[in-house]
Amino acid sequence: MNEHTLIIIKPDGLQRHLVGKILQYFEDANLNIDQCYIDTMTDDVLRAHYSQVVDKPFFPELKTYMQSGPCFFLPSSAAKTRWPGCGPSKATPTP
Repeated sequence: MNEHTLIIIKPDGLQRHLVGKILQYFEDANLNIDQCYIDTMTDDVLRAHYSQVVDKPFFPELKTYMQSGPCFFLPSSAAKTRWPGCGPSKATPTP
């Protein structure tokens, strides 16, 4: 089974113009970038991606934040191999 990691640059990353720097980081690590796209998270995608916290009291705030603007999606089959700690997001509210 092939594992894939979905790297998401969240709305504030796009607003702060960090996409190029983040992509450069991956290229410097010799990771192939096969595809990427910009889109807004739908309710269905958000609930699936953050399924472990949908019932938490902070989920509505997380949902509002993640849907506040477009996200940059970078699916990768190599990220987990290169960075073993790369895995499910530990979604917690930001103070």
